[in-house]
Amino acid sequence: MRRRAVAILVCVAATLVVLEAALQVLAYVQWSREREATRPAGRVVLCVGDSLTYGLGATSRDRAWPACLGRLLSDRGGDTSVVGGAWPGQNSADVLRRLPDQLASLRPDVLCVLVGWNDGWSRPLPSAPPALGGDAFPLRWRTRRLLALLSADVEGQLQGAPAERASATPFVGAWHVGAQDFYFGPDGTAVIGGLPMPWTLAGDRILVTRPDGEVVPVRWRMAAGELWFGIVGWPALKRARRGLAQDSSGLEAAEDLLDDGRVDEAVARLEAALDGADAARAHARLAMIRADRGDRDAADVHVTALRTAYASGADPEVGEQLAIAESWTGSSTGARRVAREVVASRPGSVGCWRIVVDTDPDPAARSATAAALGPAIAAEGSAWTRALLLLERAVAEAPLDPAGAIADAASAREHGAGQDEVLAALRRAVAAGADVTALQRAVDRAPVAAPIRAALGQDLRRATAGEDDVFRVLDGHLRMIVGLGRAAGARVVLLGYPFAMPRHEDVVAALAAELRVPFVSMHARFERELATTAWSDWFVDEIHCTDRGYALMAELVAPFVSGDGR
Repeated sequence: MRRRAVAILVCVAATLVVLEAALQVLAYVQWSREREATRPAGRVVLCVGDSLTYGLGATSRDRAWPACLGRLLSDRGGDTSVVGGAWPGQNSADVLRRLPDQLASLRPDVLCVLVGWNDGWSRPLPSAPPALGGDAFPLRWRTRRLLALLSADVEGQLQGAPAERASATPFVGAWHVGAQDFYFGPDGTAVIGGLPMPWTLAGDRILVTRPDGEVVPVRWRMAAGELWFGIVGWPALKRARRGLAQDSSGLEAAEDLLDDGRVDEAVARLEAALDGADAARAHARLAMIRADRGDRDAADVHVTALRTAYASGADPEVGEQLAIAESWTGSSTGARRVAREVVASRPGSVGCWRIVVDTDPDPAARSATAAALGPAIAAEGSAWTRALLLLERAVAEAPLDPAGAIADAASAREHGAGQDEVLAALRRAVAAGADVTALQRAVDRAPVAAPIRAALGQDLRRATAGEDDVFRVLDGHLRMIVGLGRAAGARVVLLGYPFAMPRHEDVVAALAAELRVPFVSMHARFERELATTAWSDWFVDEIHCTDRGYALMAELVAPFVSGDGR
């Protein structure tokens, strides 16, 4: 019996060895084919960066500037392929992290780099210099991976197919955020930026697989009955509205138009709503818009209308809109008075608590506000609203009790608040006089799980790192990017943005001159075009281009890639 067992074990071991050898051979053949297919024939131009290079806002990826550049170069003759290697939301650290593998697989002749916008909000830490990606076949234990895949398939059969599970998720269907349309199909296919990609669900992340095989997480959550999305790298989650942007109506359409920079059209929509059920919100929004435009008299007309409506019935909803409008237009005393009246009858009004906290005149008032928030937090039934109230108390107490503020911020995370809300609260706390060093010590000593402590530390850095630090880190990362490109044999071209970003333009142009690489300035040309045409001809929002804008970007880059530029 023992000899038989040994024989069986030897047979199993031999089978596994043969299986592993066969899998290694198959993997090597596939790797060799993919390696040869990865690099296009002829001259290769690799374009890396953020959503401006990805082409967010274009009607399709074929209208992004790298694709437009490829057609321009093709029309001029020669065998040149332009590869888009960017992704929305990337900062300079992200580009640097991915670049070695991109250079190793594509071996480009030219490397175009446009990055820096997202550094302003993400505040990346300085990265260590990476090495160029290896060009050798990666040896891995492939039998274990095969068994894991088989096990996952069995689990999927037991739990139901991914498409069946996906149909129950709240984000399946068409959505829009501002002017951007997104679609998540029940069959596991997403359309983002005009490009179809497969997706799977992993908790509060939608895992989207790019054409190059990289899996990118898209954040989502339900909050107070509303759906919020965040493409990787977006500074904050944004409320998604069901359907396509062109089909929205009412106040939602007005907000979409404002996101798209079409203020006059938004104002017309809001004015049409002044006689309806959303009159209070429409008055408040119009007061804010007209105050921003410097028309204080017109803004006061809407504030007066809200005051009259509130005086006639003390409706908390009208009171909240009045407090918001008065706060925005500079009437802080009136805003604080109304906000305190509203929270007395509606303690879950986060917007009014925020006004009270931000207008606290002295430490005694802040202490009293923090104490008053305690019963409101305890009585709140919604976990989401409770999280936001905890953050308001954190802002109120941060200058007085840093440890208590960090404890509340950590508790808010546990109740569902994400990095966006915590970051905004920490920025307000620092603006109100909280000591950054004391807050950092409180984070380091907080009795919370390590992931929450790390997240709070990153949020605090983002809330406090200044512009000089941001551009110092960007300069260092760009130096390493140029070094990697040159080491891989590529000619590096640095790019500026088509919209106004003076500090970025100066820093990148100075670095390009120092390192003796070409720099493509775009903003001046776009400004000349905007002198005689509308912003909407060139941009879909404050930064992303239309098809026409991306075509102009390609036109400006082309001479530097072909060698005709400096």
